Amino acid sequence: MIYKRPTAPAVEPITIAQARIQIGLDSSDTSSDTMLNALIAAAREFVENYTNRSLITAVWNGYLDSFEDWGIQLFKLPISEITSIKYYDSDDTEQTLDADLYVSDIISEPARIFPASGESWPSTYDRPNAVKITFNAGYGAAETDVPKLIKAAMLMMITHLEANRGDEGFRTLPATIYDFLNDYRLQII
Repeated sequence: MIYKRPTAPAVEPITIAQARIQIGLDSSDTSSDTMLNALIAAAREFVENYTNRSLITAVWNGYLDSFEDWGIQLFKLPISEITSIKYYDSDDTEQTLDADLYVSDIISEPARIFPASGESWPSTYDRPNAVKITFNAGYGAAETDVPKLIKAAMLMMITHLEANRGDEGFRTLPATIYDFLNDYRLQII
């Protein structure tokens, strides 16, 4: 499955004030804000890619070339809602699958979608990305909703990236960052 987030998160899991304090600046010192904003976004992207999670709640689209044989797995967690499943039917016309025709399991990791009892997936036109699943994923709308261990890993990463700008040390992140994130990591098999 290919995942796309149409819009970047409205907020970051780490505030600029938290990043300033983390690297040893006064919280009112704005001299490094441009760099720190970039490092905050980079740390979030790294964590989201490494863990297969969405930190701040956002709309995501997942694309498949056709429906799976049985269940569909979604790896951008935590998922709060499947908002729609659209597909191109055998005539290459876009359709929206009626929500009564499938069952969502957003508790499991990965989340899963199955045809409802007695139903099967519809046939799709032979084209790339014939199925589009739209869903909401993330811990919440505010930076305070993100688990503290994930935020600690991000702050460590920001510190490391800031301290090793253009340095060989940049190539290896501290192992503690991975240790903090491993309990949240969902590996795609």
